[in-house]
Amino acid sequence: MNVSWAATDVSGRFVPQELESDISDFVERFEKLRSVGSGYVEVRRPQSDFPVVTLGFRGKSAVLHVMHDPEQVLIMSGDGALPSGGSTEVPVMGDLTEFDGQFVVTVDEGWAALLEFLRSGRLPARDDLIDP
Repeated sequence: MNVSWAATDVSGRFVPQELESDISDFVERFEKLRSVGSGYVEVRRPQSDFPVVTLGFRGKSAVLHVMHDPEQVLIMSGDGALPSGGSTEVPVMGDLTEFDGQFVVTVDEGWAALLEFLRSGRLPARDDLIDP
């Protein structure tokens, strides 16, 4: 199965050139980023421009965005990894961006949601997505 994706490199610099590759190449990039402790990926299925799913992570914290179209961006609801009112910074493209705990999930939870989208086309339930 092929996926279209862009990501930061291990130095943290976002490389906006979208690649189309087998899912295993994308997984390999994610694992390299995870081994250095932070990164940002954006991915879509090659058959359509949307939705696009992005995952920024740093340490154990991650934030997952879902872009249904150019005008609508939703964020996956936090899983309690960081209490609401607390905050953390995760990469979005090449910059660190601060997020409230209501939007923070564990890296494992965010990665599982992203892989589910790639494998089945299913996005997190609308109830789990927040319009910031």
